[in-house]
Amino acid sequence: MNRRLGLDLGRLRLSKLTTQRIDAYYAALTRDHDLSAGTVRHVHAILRGSLGQAVKWAWIPVNPAISASPPKLRTKEITPPSLAATRKLLATADEYDVELAALLRVLAATGARRGEVCGIRWSDINGGSRTLSIKRSIASVPGGTIVKDTKSHAARRISLDDDTIAILELQRDRMKRRAEMCELALNHDGYVFTATADGSDPLHPDTITKGFARVQKRAGLHGIRLHDLRHLHATELLAAGVPVPTVSGRLGHANSATTLNVYAHFLEASDRDAADVIGNLLGRDE
Repeated sequence: MNRRLGLDLGRLRLSKLTTQRIDAYYAALTRDHDLSAGTVRHVHAILRGSLGQAVKWAWIPVNPAISASPPKLRTKEITPPSLAATRKLLATADEYDVELAALLRVLAATGARRGEVCGIRWSDINGGSRTLSIKRSIASVPGGTIVKDTKSHAARRISLDDDTIAILELQRDRMKRRAEMCELALNHDGYVFTATADGSDPLHPDTITKGFARVQKRAGLHGIRLHDLRHLHATELLAAGVPVPTVSGRLGHANSATTLNVYAHFLEASDRDAADVIGNLLGRDE
């Protein structure tokens, strides 16, 4: 994005960069370069920040990007997979690649993001309290990966069910045997999901996405994204009556308002059910 901005606007004098010129630029990015609204808004964020610094340095009197109008993001309808399809995916993964199956189970059971699951270390799992601490995320960069904070820049601890704990214990046994075969000791602070014998390096996030695509094809399913396992986690919990703040905490949203906004459609359906429940109670003769 910085390179594109340099090519498109880099030769323009700052004094000539008006809000109208910026709006025309955003329109051209959408029309001529077929960039998504999200990408154009990312350009806007970079441009606004850069021009804000120019104001601080007194290069320009005002920031023309503040009043600019980047395209609005269209809310995509969330369509999580059914529980039956999810179970089929997990069963197929278990036959195809048990380590990938374990990772997908953790994704579905926790609602964590792809990069967050890549970043889980053995020290983050407490079998006694059946909890998982999500403290970091693995991001893809040219040539490899980097470790960064979670999206909300905050760690969170969530509870795990017994079956997921058991699956993680089996994963630890596999990693221990792999290390022994390579005449190494298992690194007890190594990554849970890794392609290295000692657990020193995390899986590349794209590896999971590609593996998931292969599993989906083997299962005879289509149209399911890896991120939809996160949506499944959220919507099933909300449908079961789990409080929104609890679901928000598990997902790692900055606040419950984010959860309410993203899953408003599913909450409306639950609200209709609640109306029927209270209506039946009020109309019942004791």
